[in-house]
Amino acid sequence: MNKRWICIGSVLRPHGLRGDLYVRLYAQRADWYQGTPITLIFNEDYSDFLDARSSSPVLLRLVCQQIKPHKKNFLMRLEGITHRQEAERLKNFFIFLETHHLQSSDPQQPFLYEFLEATVYDKEKLVGVVASFDFNGTQDLLVVKPIETEKKDTNTQGRIRLMGYPVNEYYLIPLIKAFLRSWDPQKKQLILDLPQGLLDINRKKNEKI
Repeated sequence: MNKRWICIGSVLRPHGLRGDLYVRLYAQRADWYQGTPITLIFNEDYSDFLDARSSSPVLLRLVCQQIKPHKKNFLMRLEGITHRQEAERLKNFFIFLETHHLQSSDPQQPFLYEFLEATVYDKEKLVGVVASFDFNGTQDLLVVKPIETEKKDTNTQGRIRLMGYPVNEYYLIPLIKAFLRSWDPQKKQLILDLPQGLLDINRKKNEKI
């Protein structure tokens, strides 16, 4: 079983007096919750992924008993959190879900996580590989590492291996339906139809990416 945990959102604040949490989910959907209790990890520190063996000083495993839409975000109820004072402790914590829960039954409506490490094209032009995700307050963003070179690798039976992109450059590409031309989950290939100039505007430098 995949033991990686992906950050799916954060706790905004307590809600009410009975320990409920008002949370923001980056994907703005909670269909990973199927009505049965599910274990989540709450951690003070942000990371795209969290290893289940993490030695973080504040890492809590809590069971989600209910989650439902509320205003622009969601209300979450956790097992064992029954008072507002207990919920206050989780304010600003990041929420992590085990990645095997994020497998969409509809290939045309994938979870954001399923685009990770996908090869991205703008029409026929190769752009790069999805390295992580971001959110600008209204849209999910793909963090795409550009590819500088392609090289034939005889060790992979002549297949093209993507390599050579700089670690300190990336594109921020809004993931919206108007840009999406096709998605092949088997090939992990995402083809977009981007407005002219968007990649130039959204090319960034960051040594941490």
